[in-house]
Amino acid sequence: MGRRLLWNVPARIAMAVAFSLGLGWLAIRGLDWGEVADAFRGVNVWYPVLALVLFNAATVLRAYRWQVLFLGERVSLWHLFLVQNTGIGMNNLSPIRVVSEPMQFVMLTLRYRLRGGTSAATLGMERVLDMVASTALLATGLLFIPARGTFLPYVLAAFVIAAIAVALVVLFSRASRWALFSRVQALGSFARALARLSQARGLLGYSLFLSIIYWVAVGMCTWIASLGMDLGISPLVATLSILGTLYLTTSLPSLPMAAGTFEFAIVYVLGLFGVEQAAAFSYAVLIHALLYIPPTTIAIAVISIMGLRPRKELEESRATTDDASEARRREDRK
Repeated sequence: MGRRLLWNVPARIAMAVAFSLGLGWLAIRGLDWGEVADAFRGVNVWYPVLALVLFNAATVLRAYRWQVLFLGERVSLWHLFLVQNTGIGMNNLSPIRVVSEPMQFVMLTLRYRLRGGTSAATLGMERVLDMVASTALLATGLLFIPARGTFLPYVLAAFVIAAIAVALVVLFSRASRWALFSRVQALGSFARALARLSQARGLLGYSLFLSIIYWVAVGMCTWIASLGMDLGISPLVATLSILGTLYLTTSLPSLPMAAGTFEFAIVYVLGLFGVEQAAAFSYAVLIHALLYIPPTTIAIAVISIMGLRPRKELEESRATTDDASEARRREDRK
């Protein structure tokens, strides 16, 4: 019964609405909206603009990190940037927050004709690297904050999840030699690609380093944004708060754009460091827009303009349209 409820789409949507409304209400309960308005009026806009520039640079770095994982495949950095942000953006718009990797897989295999096993292996390894990098940063930050007792259970949970993910990578890498995986082509292709990737230790170390740099850059984005609101938090607190918030919003079902859930997490974490509710809520809304609007905008643009059709088919369609337009122009001249 519980398992059926977990996978029932209407039930998951109902849970998303309940979580978002409930946590959102906790974030705004007793809020002084006049203070929120004052906080926004006092924002120095140059700091959020600088944070946005840095965040966009970080997303390019994240796409490059993905490109590095494609062993023996030449994949355009620009294409990976679009695919990655389209998946993230569509995930932002979905109340069932499991569409990012499937969307990226479909785009890689259908539109750009990459092999399914390689695409799935790089997507899985990306997620594992992000878990390991963010968990390492959370654990390191725990050493330098006074409220470590409050954060310890969350960091331990993140550590367990990251350890399970690494164990699954090792398991699937070795499973490429199992009879079942040789009989099922898709599983065998995925396991073999993952095994090749797992053996490239130097490349994985480099990719993990890039992952850490990416998450540090995201933390710095949020800290720079906080300077514009004179919030008075350190880069460490800003990084810990956004890492914890993103863990929560990707784990719980929520309304599109993680509305309510995101604000609750930021207000709760910053409250532990003495930030007042109105200032924390205003800051949460600002960085929510900063981190969520760019990939969502890219996703809407990519789906609207390019769709999911294979690239060759799209080019042929455009060529046919151009030929038809040219023929009509010739007829008009006659």
